[in-house]
Amino acid sequence: QEQTSPSSALVNNPAETAKKEGSESTSSETQKSTVNKSQETPSSSSQESSSSTSQTTPAATTSEDDDDALPPGPPPTPTATVPTVTIKPNANTAYRTDEQITTYVDIDGTSLTSDIEEPYLDIEMPTTLYQGGKVLNTDAYLDNFTVPTEGITLIKSAEKVVENGKTIYRIRFNSITSTTKISIPYVFSFTNGLVPKDYKLQPKVTLKSKDGTVLYTGDDKEYTPTYPNMNLTKVVATSSEDNQLLYGGTAKTGDPTRISETGAEPIPFSFTYQVQANSGQQRMMKKVVIKDTLPTYTNSQGQKVTAKFDQALNPGWTYDSSTGTVTYTKEFLESEFDTDFRHNIDVSKAMLYLSFPDAKYKDGNNKPNFINKADITATPFNPSPNEEYKNSDDITFNLIADDFSGTGLLSKRTEHQTVQHDVAGLYAQRLDYTVKVENKLSKPMQEITLVEDASKFDSRLYFTSVDSFFERQGSNSKPINDKMEIRAYKSDGTYDTFAPGDQINKDAQDELNTAAEKIRNGELTEAAVPAVTPKYTKITIHFIKGYELPVGKYIDGFVYMAFKDPYHVPYSAAKDIKNVVGLKAKVKNSQNQDVPINISDEWNKQFVPFVEKIGLSKNTDGQTSGIEGESVFFLLGLNFEQLSKARYLKNPTLVDLLPKGVSIAPGVDKTKAEDMLEAIGLANLAMIDKFSVIENYNGSGRTAIKIKLKSGLVKDLNNGTGYAFKLKGLKINSDIIPSKAETSTFNNTNELYFYQDNGQPFPDAIHSDSNQIVDDERDINMNGDTKDKVVKATSKVIGNVTESLQSVKMIRSTEPLVEGGHQYYGRDFSKDGIETEYGGLTSTSGHFQYDLQVRNYYDRDLTRVEIYDVLPHVGDSDRTTAGGAESAFSNTLTGPITVKVGDEDKTADFDIYYRTDKYPTMNADTEVNSSNWTKNPSDYKDVTAIKIVSKPTTVIHKYTILHAIMNMKAPAYDKDNNIGGKTAVNTFQVKYNNDPRFGESNVVTNKVNKRITIPVEKKWRDSETTHSKITAQIYATWKEDGVAREKLKEEKELSENNNWKDTFSPLPDEESAAKLLQKEAAEKKITDFKYVVREKVIPSGYDVDYSGDTQNGFVITNTRHPSIKIRKLWYDKDGNPITNDQLPKKLEVKLYRTTNGQTQNGELVETIQLERTATAPYLWESTKHYPPKDKTTGKYYTYYIEEVVPKYYLEISNASEKKVTFTDANVGETATLTVKNKVNPTYPNTGGSGILPYILMGTLTLTLAVILHYMQKNRKAF
Repeated sequence: QEQTSPSSALVNNPAETAKKEGSESTSSETQKSTVNKSQETPSSSSQESSSSTSQTTPAATTSEDDDDALPPGPPPTPTATVPTVTIKPNANTAYRTDEQITTYVDIDGTSLTSDIEEPYLDIEMPTTLYQGGKVLNTDAYLDNFTVPTEGITLIKSAEKVVENGKTIYRIRFNSITSTTKISIPYVFSFTNGLVPKDYKLQPKVTLKSKDGTVLYTGDDKEYTPTYPNMNLTKVVATSSEDNQLLYGGTAKTGDPTRISETGAEPIPFSFTYQVQANSGQQRMMKKVVIKDTLPTYTNSQGQKVTAKFDQALNPGWTYDSSTGTVTYTKEFLESEFDTDFRHNIDVSKAMLYLSFPDAKYKDGNNKPNFINKADITATPFNPSPNEEYKNSDDITFNLIADDFSGTGLLSKRTEHQTVQHDVAGLYAQRLDYTVKVENKLSKPMQEITLVEDASKFDSRLYFTSVDSFFERQGSNSKPINDKMEIRAYKSDGTYDTFAPGDQINKDAQDELNTAAEKIRNGELTEAAVPAVTPKYTKITIHFIKGYELPVGKYIDGFVYMAFKDPYHVPYSAAKDIKNVVGLKAKVKNSQNQDVPINISDEWNKQFVPFVEKIGLSKNTDGQTSGIEGESVFFLLGLNFEQLSKARYLKNPTLVDLLPKGVSIAPGVDKTKAEDMLEAIGLANLAMIDKFSVIENYNGSGRTAIKIKLKSGLVKDLNNGTGYAFKLKGLKINSDIIPSKAETSTFNNTNELYFYQDNGQPFPDAIHSDSNQIVDDERDINMNGDTKDKVVKATSKVIGNVTESLQSVKMIRSTEPLVEGGHQYYGRDFSKDGIETEYGGLTSTSGHFQYDLQVRNYYDRDLTRVEIYDVLPHVGDSDRTTAGGAESAFSNTLTGPITVKVGDEDKTADFDIYYRTDKYPTMNADTEVNSSNWTKNPSDYKDVTAIKIVSKPTTVIHKYTILHAIMNMKAPAYDKDNNIGGKTAVNTFQVKYNNDPRFGESNVVTNKVNKRITIPVEKKWRDSETTHSKITAQIYATWKEDGVAREKLKEEKELSENNNWKDTFSPLPDEESAAKLLQKEAAEKKITDFKYVVREKVIPSGYDVDYSGDTQNGFVITNTRHPSIKIRKLWYDKDGNPITNDQLPKKLEVKLYRTTNGQTQNGELVETIQLERTATAPYLWESTKHYPPKDKTTGKYYTYYIEEVVPKYYLEISNASEKKVTFTDANVGETATLTVKNKVNPTYPNTGGSGILPYILMGTLTLTLAVILHYMQKNRKAF
């Protein structure tokens, strides 16, 4: 909440402690509603309210003799017992009933000799508020009456009171003193369309003391409603154009230039009665009388006759033969009112059928003109005496007989007159042609069939689809798809049926789509793509199930076509892309006979050179009074129609950056697109891939609505048209800037952006109208680059607040968008606190700005502005508006102060002083007179306070904002004085026009991120005495939407030179770092943040273990892999050890390991060759280092060996000798694995034959035994 300086130009009274209301109103109230009740505080604060609409007329400027520019000097001496109250009405007094009217009441207490406690202000309207519903007969002539009073502590409460047919807005003040100045707007509007034309509304303003004594009373101007003219229009079917050719019936036998007396067909004439579009709210009519003067003509007998009026065909009409007129009366009943004031009395059913028997319809090549004129007299609801409205219209037309050609029954048109000659995307281009059938006849049209035949339209085209058809009249329409049958004919005359929207000739389309995909993939060239041959060459659209087109209505729909050979269609500017439609139907004539209709119409499109463009649109709507709390919505449009249909858009994204004066309304679910968006036209919410609301978007200080659309080829994105959405669920808040005070920098502009491909460079080939492709100065696409391109559109939110003077302190970070970048000045200033890095970490870290604002939201200029600001420091607990809060550290000024008024640099118009001695007190009245001020400090970092004084000729004009910009830097990191997460508070004091006292602004704060210094130590677990240096790394690790991420932050070299210890540079603590990442990641979820330490390269033969944390420091431990000695021992047959050079020279042993302690199914580590040493004593051994544990699981290994046993030997090893299981206890020891072999059964001196003779003898004996057994068995068989 901004603080308002307690000077003679302030909206409220800081000198008095707010007092609670002591009693209720004693007036004779019949209706009472509380509007607001302010929270009362002893500080002087004021809050902006919301805007007016664009229709609001600003308050009239004061006369030249007003004291707008008071000369410097002492304040005036109080002389009065009542304040000065001034009503400032608008210059204009006549308003449309849909316009808002704003008048200001100024209260100036400068001359008061004593305070007035708890007075109240009545703003009285001589009528009541319209309650809505179906009521049209009423004397409630207001539909809005609002006074913005929220957040102004001078105002205690506000309420609406209805008594004796009047509406009173009662505003109760805490007190009015000699320091009080306030300008309060009240906003009202007439009831839509229901106020008598000569009604005069005169608001009355009365200021009363607490006990009801009148202190002031005065009248506003008289305001009257105005209404746009309503126009009667004579219509044939749906057209009001002159010179229409109308079907009059059959030609006269014997005189083909005239209409037959017996075959004349009635022609339907109808009427509309409405205002011109966008001309304002119409007067609501209770009754209308239409008088139609029948056309006259000369018959074949030379007689002047009137058109034939048949009463049976014209119920509700009354014929007057003496005047040749017919009359129709319509009354508008309240029961018919749908509560929408756009829907006035309806005369569309006043259908008048006239025929022209024996009328001459052609004279050689000429056609005689017929004229029909009508007059209307309308009486409104709640009329003034003699209030009625008259209007007339006529229509000129011609007749035709027998033939329907040229009558406008059938028309072929198009929504898009041209076709972009985009060779790459022409395959996906759909050419739209509109078919319209209009019943201008006197009977329903029956058996309607539309025909599209390839033999009649452009040979380059083929059918793709038929869209929905609608039956329409005026603003009413209904789909008739259930009455349609679409037949698509093949060349052999057979047909298939389709529904509206179905793809006809889909095979041909698929063939072209496939070719386009191959072109994109480089598998095919455009020149090599053949033309397609469509399956269907004719379509007929039958309106079935007995459908009849009523008189005065029409049906219409789209037929879509495409090019058969899109990659080879040459460019031509000729308008020759032709489509032809035929109509077959019938209608009953007056003799109840069927009359056939068989006509056709055509339309031609043309190519235009292809210029690829994208369109973005933004509009503000929904505002009425424009005050704080008012609802507002925006219309967003993204147009793809001039993009290449072959262009692929990846993650097309809209970002709507709300102005600070607009926020999400309470109760709106920000997580649901359906709560904040409505799709318009063909768009739907299913086309959105992700919807999100992001506070402080990319550090901008503003709320963004981000709409990420689905990726795809332009042709597939909502049929290549683009998207339109209504953004709703928004309201005006207290940060709204009065429209009169807006500048190009400080404003209520709503910004809409578009980018694609996650912020990748915008394609150079794409252009835009109105220079919408701009530099991404706010880094909307969040890629860290403010020079790349985005598309931008804007709209205004109009601001209007209680007029006042406000002193407001703002703050913003100017740290880079990306690490190591330049200072960034694209963020908005905010009254909220900021958090930065420490200063000095980089050349741009910790930098921010204060903006000391003096908002002159008042109808007078300011002179002699004086500002005093003591920079934050430890012990500054005497700031009045800080509530005793004290700074934990000091910020540093980095350069001279700049002063702007609006967006103009006005530094030269002010004297700027600096203090560099000890921090002064907050007593501005005393300190500004100190002798320690200087204009040229030797070093800005030594500045402790600043003073800014406007020069004698300087004027701060009304409705402008003064900005004093201070470039600041947070303190450097000091590990012995860790201020991370702590706060510095700051305010400033100001006075104007030589007021006697300073007032203090609101508080702003800045924090520095919590920083930690993390020690790291290297430990060795081995017997070595020297080691090579190693590199320790610290990483930030986290999960982003569940996906693991990490970033190297720093490396430190550890060696004997630093005793294997060091400390990483200060880093944000894990909580702060996670918050920073979350801010950068916007809609992504950051979890599981932590710092980890790693060894860049693990020394060979060592394991590494990491322990510790950020609080206690990290330890990197390298443990030497333990040694495993593998040996082979030999024994003779008696078990005695042997060794000689006759034993095998090489042996093979396999080393395995497991983590479960078992000695089977292990992982093969290595196959080891044990080779006999060259000299005695002969040894078969190998020693190597192996990891003791599994890095993944941390489990210790069990190593074991298996031997490939040599011939003639037996293995006699014990299992325990062949394995080792490492533990914490033995990991530093050398393990020995032994395999033993024994000669079996004797050991030859030479290494001999061993047991081979015995084996041979055994084998021979066994063979002889088998032979003998076989011979004995055979003998028995004989």
